[in-house]
Amino acid sequence: MKIKMESQQNNRTGGTNRVLEKLKASLEAGQFYEAHQMYRTLYFRYLGQQKYEELIALLMDGALLFLEKDQQTSGADLAILLLTVLQKANKQADDLKVELLSGLHQKMKPDLAERQTFLSNALAWSGVNPATNTTGHPDLHKAFAKTFWKEKNYPLARHHFLRSNDGGALGKLLVEQHIERGKEEELDFFITQPVLQALCLRNIEVANDCFQKYVATHPQVQRSGSVFRLPLLNFTFMLLESLNMRRKDSFEVLIEQYKPALEVDPSFKSYLEKIGNLYFDIPSRREQGGGILGMIQSLLGESSATGSAETRSNQQPLATEPSPIPRPTLQPDDLD
Repeated sequence: MKIKMESQQNNRTGGTNRVLEKLKASLEAGQFYEAHQMYRTLYFRYLGQQKYEELIALLMDGALLFLEKDQQTSGADLAILLLTVLQKANKQADDLKVELLSGLHQKMKPDLAERQTFLSNALAWSGVNPATNTTGHPDLHKAFAKTFWKEKNYPLARHHFLRSNDGGALGKLLVEQHIERGKEEELDFFITQPVLQALCLRNIEVANDCFQKYVATHPQVQRSGSVFRLPLLNFTFMLLESLNMRRKDSFEVLIEQYKPALEVDPSFKSYLEKIGNLYFDIPSRREQGGGILGMIQSLLGESSATGSAETRSNQQPLATEPSPIPRPTLQPDDLD
C-alpha cells in the first residue's frame, strides 16, 4: 500500500513538472492563451493538494507577467484566483501583500471589467476594519486611492481615502480636485461634505486631518486666526471641535446658528442625523418620532426641502460672514 501511494504521488509530481515545462515553453513562444490554460490547470492541481505557498508564488508571477505583456484579461483572471488562494490559506493583510496587490491593480487598465472584481475581492479578503465597520483594510484602501488619484479619478480616490487612515492625503486630493475641476464658490463645499462623510464612517481622525490639511494648503482659503471667511468652513471647524470635546450642546447650537449655510445641500441633514446618533446617542428619526433629523429639519426650516435650488445670494449671511456666495454646483460624479 505504501509503495502504491508513493507511486501515485510521484506520478502527480511528474505530471505537474510536465505542465510547468509546457508553461515555460508557451511563455517563451508568446503563446499566451495556452499559457493561461496551463496556469489554470496548475491552479486546480495545487489547490487540491493544498500547496498554497507554491500556488501563491505561481499566480503572482503569472499575473504580473501577463499584465506586463498587456494580456489584461488573463492577468486579471490569475490575480482574482490569487485572492481565492489567500482566502483559503487564511493569509492576513500585511504590508507586503498590500504592496503586491496594489501593484497588480495599478497594472490593470482602468476600463478593464475585471479590475473592479479584483478590487472588491481584495477588500473582502482583507477583512473588516473594526474602527469604522467598513469592508477592507485601511492600508489597502489607501493604496487603491493613490492609484485612482494618479489616474485623476477623484471620486473613487476620495471614496477609498475616506476608508483609509490618511486624512492628510485626502485633504491634498480635495485641494487638487477643487483647483482643477471646481468653481471658486465651491471652495468650502469641497471640504465640508467629505468631512461629514468621514464622520459618518466613524473616521474622526481622517475628518480632522483632512480638514486641517485642506485649509492649510489651499491657496484660496482665507482666515483670520481661527475664523474663516466662508461660513461652511467655520461650521466644519467648530463641528469637529464639538465632536472632539464631546459637546452635545455645541453640536445643537451650531445647527441653529449655521442654518443658512447648511441649506446648501439637502444631504447635510442626513449626515448630521447620523453624526448626532453616533457621537451623542441622539435617537434617529426611525428610533424616535423624528429624532435628530426632525430637530435638524426644524432648525433648518422646512423650506430647505423646496428651496434647495436657491443660491446663497438669496440667504441672509451669518454675523461672521463678510458676504454670501452662490450655491455650489458640483456634479453628481464628483460627489458619489
